[in-house]
Amino acid sequence: GEGWRLGGTAPGTLVRTGATVLGAPLSLARISLEGRVPVLDPTEDGDLPSVAIASPEEDSLLPIGTLSVSGTLGDHRSLVSVAYSLNGAPPVEVPFAADPGTGFLTDLAATFDFGVEPVPGRNTVVVTARDAAGNEGSSSVEFAVVVPREVPLAAGAHFALATDASGGVRHWGSTGVYGFPILTAPTLLPGLEGAVALAGGFQHGLALLPDGTVRSWGANWFGQLGYALEGQAAYGTVPAPVPGLEGIVAIAAGGHNSMALRADGAVFVWGSNGKGQMGNGSEGGFATTPSVVQGLPPCRAIAVGTGPRTEWCTLFAVAENGDVWGWGDDGNGELCRGNTSPRHSLLPVQNPFVSGVASIACGYGFAIAVREDGTVAGWGRAGQGQIPGAWWQGSHSVVVQVPGAAGIVQAACGWESTLLLREDGVVLACGGNKYGQLGNGTTIEADRSQPPPLPVPVPGLGGVARIASAFYTAYAVGEDGSLRCWGLNSSGQVGDGTQENRLDPASVLLDQ
Repeated sequence: GEGWRLGGTAPGTLVRTGATVLGAPLSLARISLEGRVPVLDPTEDGDLPSVAIASPEEDSLLPIGTLSVSGTLGDHRSLVSVAYSLNGAPPVEVPFAADPGTGFLTDLAATFDFGVEPVPGRNTVVVTARDAAGNEGSSSVEFAVVVPREVPLAAGAHFALATDASGGVRHWGSTGVYGFPILTAPTLLPGLEGAVALAGGFQHGLALLPDGTVRSWGANWFGQLGYALEGQAAYGTVPAPVPGLEGIVAIAAGGHNSMALRADGAVFVWGSNGKGQMGNGSEGGFATTPSVVQGLPPCRAIAVGTGPRTEWCTLFAVAENGDVWGWGDDGNGELCRGNTSPRHSLLPVQNPFVSGVASIACGYGFAIAVREDGTVAGWGRAGQGQIPGAWWQGSHSVVVQVPGAAGIVQAACGWESTLLLREDGVVLACGGNKYGQLGNGTTIEADRSQPPPLPVPVPGLGGVARIASAFYTAYAVGEDGSLRCWGLNSSGQVGDGTQENRLDPASVLLDQ
């Protein structure tokens, strides 16, 4: 009738609890000691404890942040301490649950799990276990930590822009205007150090600087640089400030138009007004001065699409609540207004078929929206399969859900192809493949007797942080700052030192 428990000065000893229990007295033979051993004399132990690190794996490449180190410990008698050292620093004790009767860890196999703060580059963690006899066993693992490098990236019709490791802007390809020859490899473009965002139009470029101002260069036939050039020159060979823009947080360019988003959500436009791109109710001509688009709620994202003529563009803005607004050309259903005439709008109109949008990208006559939940929708021109789910229709004025797209964080559009960046760093591609812009090693187009293929991963690409596309060329920047490009290369826009088309992603050196 009396209660007993394990305890005392040595493992396996029964002591009286002073309590009364129902049933038969406890029997030592009925108490399971599986996985545990008594420590008879730990000082006579000559065997080393075992330590096995399961995670991280040897030579793994990991992102910056707190890292969990886990594994198993073992000893046939007793462990009294476990400690780790990161990169040769003094050991840090790892708490573990000891046997209350002995103070030892007597499990035949126990696990450990602790967090460390590794530094960028190579790191080494050593885990050491010591038993009661003073024997020590250890295990180590080496791994590398990569700090994701923010590389602003943009593509124009036949040129591309990106920042190098020092923060300078590199450009390659051709804008097709005097003063900018064909460049087959990334070349420094002075005056844009520290740029935080880049954008490319048909023949002009934009750069957003850290102070919230914008600089532009290239063709200016429609005022897309945002200022009048002396002597009515049609191009600017040196990046120059766009007057009147301050507090800018995002930029966009396409065709002969430019856009800027201010921190308070206001949207500015300048350049061609052939289809009402100014968004102020006017039509025709062009504007060399940025002006605020009328009738828009505060916005958080902007984009410019290309029309059948480079001076006819569709412009988009994503409101802070996730609604999409558009204005300008509507020749391919870009504004989702059905067969409404005229096929353009001089003021912003809300797309009634899509909501919860985080960002938007545009190609020739079509738009791809990435929702906040990582799903994707598209509308507009769909004749090359750039909007899976819309069949091979020439235009589609109703929003279509893109099947096979989940966990998407960014979209980029070429002339008739679509790239989607998934949250795991994989790039998906669909649409036209005339010049290998799908990056699958071929120029084979899809069978038009079948439904348009779903977006599929671009072979050989992983760990991608940002994508861009324009015309028939595609670009991807890795989390480590590496650059891969593929597709049409007639003007050197791939950047690999040649003018040969690339059907697979080619490595391009930004820092040279």
